[in-house]
Amino acid sequence: MTFSLRSGRRIATLYGYPGVSAVRVNGRQLGRPATHSGRRRVVTLRPGGTAHAVLGVVEAGNVCRHPVNGAQLRVYPPGQKGAQYVPLSVQVGRRQSTMHVLPVRRATGVPNYATS
Repeated sequence: MTFSLRSGRRIATLYGYPGVSAVRVNGRQLGRPATHSGRRRVVTLRPGGTAHAVLGVVEAGNVCRHPVNGAQLRVYPPGQKGAQYVPLSVQVGRRQSTMHVLPVRRATGVPNYATS
């Protein structure tokens, strides 16, 4: 799965990984946030430009006994304090992370294709 971020009217610079966690409808976090790995690069977006990050989600029932259901994902762009909420039903583990995110990359992401 990929998430896309679009810059506004100004040049935007991103570096690193987005923060991703599953939350209930009321915004309360469930389980652990996504882990991350991969080489970070500075991504500079011109106005209206797009960047993406690839998110992997493990089948929670394969790694924990009692997964919990999230109603959406809370996503923080790297270095930002304001989150975006993505409606997505996802099961996560209560005490361990079942999501993994790669660093932000320039351009629109395509699953299983644009990960560099």
